[in-house]
Amino acid sequence: MFEDMAIYSMVKTNTFNGMPLPAIAVQDKDGNCRVVREFGYQDFKMRLA
Repeated sequence: MFEDMAIYSMVKTNTFNGMPLPAIAVQDKDGNCRVVREFGYQDFKMRLA
């Protein structure tokens, strides 16, 4: 977990050497964490076009 990264935490991503893209999650002030975006095979396939 990286705190207080703001804009620096969202970088251009790629799947170089088959590395999967990380999920994007947010943590609220109460400490609850929820995943807002996960990437799967369809995302990988769309990037090939």
